[in-house]
Amino acid sequence: MPEIDIRIVKQEDLSVMIELDHSYKTNHILRMEVNEEGNQINTSFHQVRLPRTTTIQYPRDEDNLIHSWQLCTSIYVGTIRGEIVSYIGLEEISPSSVVRIRDIVVSPSYRRMGIASGLIFSAEKWAASRKYSLMILEMQPKNDPAIHLARKLGYSFSGFQNRFYPNQEMAVFFEKYIS
Repeated sequence: MPEIDIRIVKQEDLSVMIELDHSYKTNHILRMEVNEEGNQINTSFHQVRLPRTTTIQYPRDEDNLIHSWQLCTSIYVGTIRGEIVSYIGLEEISPSSVVRIRDIVVSPSYRRMGIASGLIFSAEKWAASRKYSLMILEMQPKNDPAIHLARKLGYSFSGFQNRFYPNQEMAVFFEKYIS
C-alpha cells in the first residue's frame, strides 16, 4: 500500500472530492431472485458474470453527493503526497450503536492498492473509540469490487433495499461487529 495520510475533511477539499472519478468497472453483478410459495417468500442473490467488463456510474450525482455528505457525522480524505485520492463518509446512527459507511471512493489510478481497506480500518477504529459496535457498508449490487472488499474485510451480507439511491437503484448492505 502506498504511504497514505488520512485526515478529517476540510471545506476546500469538497470540490476535489466531487471531481474524483466515482465510477467503477465490474465483470459481475448480484442478481436478486424472489420465490413466493404459499406462506413463504424467499429472496436470494446470485453472482452473475457479465459478457464484458462494464463501467458503472456512481448512484449519486453531484447534488446528491453533497446531500449525502451533509448527512455524514465525519468525512475523512486519503492523501498521497498532498493529493486527495480517496474519501470515506461516516454516519453515526444513534441510539442503535451503528456507523454506516455512506460513501467510499478511491481514484481509479490508486485502486487495488489497499487504500479502501485502510480507510475502512480507520473508520472501524474511529467507531470503536466512540463505543459503536456495528459497521454497515452500503453499495449497489453491481459493485462487485466493493462486495469483494466487504467480504474480504469480514463483513457479512445483511440485507437490501429497493430504490434506495436517488437514481432509484437498489442497495445491498454488509455489516461487521467491531469491538
